[in-house]
Amino acid sequence: MGSGSISFVERNKSRLEFVESDGYSAIGSIYPGKLFVMDNGPGWGFSVGVEYPSVAVSQSQIAGTYKMLTITTHAGVSAGYFSVPASGKDVVFYEKYNDGTFYESSQEGTTINSFERISSLNNIFKVVLTIDEDGTPWQTSAYLVLLPNEMMIYFSTDPDGSIGGYGLALKVD
Repeated sequence: MGSGSISFVERNKSRLEFVESDGYSAIGSIYPGKLFVMDNGPGWGFSVGVEYPSVAVSQSQIAGTYKMLTITTHAGVSAGYFSVPASGKDVVFYEKYNDGTFYESSQEGTTINSFERISSLNNIFKVVLTIDEDGTPWQTSAYLVLLPNEMMIYFSTDPDGSIGGYGLALKVD
């Protein structure tokens, strides 16, 4: 990666443009003091920066319902919700994929094993669950990066540890 410059977009001061010395440019949006999202260009994904709280966020601070949009490596796009409890591990979720199939926490064979904040990080929680499909159980993890009381960015892993999906969820209550 080379050097470059960052400047506000003249017609919209909530957007930034990053221009590298080789001519590559990317546009990002700012939610002042909270969030930065940049489109890295076709096929290159996006970059996100979230305010890092100075003290650890508690589970009760993030409790509530979040509406989500997910991109997966195995089933395309899904939409749904997370419901995070004020305590305990009983995270509830539902998502419907663009092919019409759905996946939810109450399905037979789905077990939430744990839900807790990663102790070395103030705003990242980890959900570990086991899914038993057709008698073959496998374990997956989801990592929730939170901007308390507003939104979360999350990603989940496949059994081999690779990224299985990622998305964005906004808090609705």
